[in-house]
Amino acid sequence: MNAKKEIEIKLQPIGIEVDLITYRLGNMEDVKTDKKEITDWYYDNPEKTFYKQNEQGIIDVLEYVRIRKEDGKWFKCYKTRYVNAKGYTSEGGVDEKEKEVDKNAVDVLEDNGYTVKAVIEKTRWVYLVDDTFEVAIDVIKRVKVAGKELKKFTKAEYVEVELKNDCQDSVNGRKQIKEFLKSKLKLHKIKEFDRGYICIFLNPHHDFSETTFLK
Repeated sequence: MNAKKEIEIKLQPIGIEVDLITYRLGNMEDVKTDKKEITDWYYDNPEKTFYKQNEQGIIDVLEYVRIRKEDGKWFKCYKTRYVNAKGYTSEGGVDEKEKEVDKNAVDVLEDNGYTVKAVIEKTRWVYLVDDTFEVAIDVIKRVKVAGKELKKFTKAEYVEVELKNDCQDSVNGRKQIKEFLKSKLKLHKIKEFDRGYICIFLNPHHDFSETTFLK
């Protein structure tokens, strides 16, 4: 299972942006659509925890193991996030190893002492544009952290745009995504997350979003 770069931008929709994005995607020519029901289990390593709290009290995750159930299929994913001195994702971006497994993978993890840190259930609408840009519109159904449900995030909406070509350069890939957001989706200002779902939901009182102007 070789690692590849996960090159994506996660957005917090502003106002009616989801409706506008959906409308614009629906009017593009080469678009493949899908709808998926997804449950993600995020596990912790019994020997060396993946989840570390920094001086500001933020629980950050630089690597993790995730089991995903997607429309009856099971996937195991291992991700590594590279950061700079300030804790932001660096030019190294995110490495991802993912493969389809059977449900026994859950038993293997738990038999080896891995424990569930968080569970996220969501409905995902997927739009693949020109076989290059995958736009995923997620509606959160349920979030549980350490066994406790976080109702704050129920029905929350997020948008992910992931590059699906052969690019393995995170900096260049993000430039391609931002150009797509500006030229195709007609977005000129976005609320962008530097971290993924697991960090967002482990720190419900912290806003990781930053406003970015697309030039």
